[in-house]
Amino acid sequence: MTLAGILTVVWFAIKPYLWLILIALAVLVAAQIAGRIKGYRCFSTHGRFAWIFGPIIGILAFIFMPGIFNSQFGYVATSFDWLALIGGSLGVTVYALMVLRPLCHLRSCR
Repeated sequence: MTLAGILTVVWFAIKPYLWLILIALAVLVAAQIAGRIKGYRCFSTHGRFAWIFGPIIGILAFIFMPGIFNSQFGYVATSFDWLALIGGSLGVTVYALMVLRPLCHLRSCR
């Protein structure tokens, strides 16, 4: 399969979720900009709330992700399926941390 063929398949796979990806990107950029205006840096010590709720959001993503994609846990059978589910949940966890940490900094900098 050529690179163009692979990109075509990927494009048609993400096309129904493109609006959601753009909203998530806008929320991430807005949170980062708002935090950095108030002095947030990547390795700041603020953000206990984020370190508590980020993994909780990731665990909830692990539980509900098959349902979001019109599937169920019974169809998660192969190791590739489990790796995709775990990888998606880890991605949601990192995204939650990247959004919540600057917001926690804003809350503590009043």
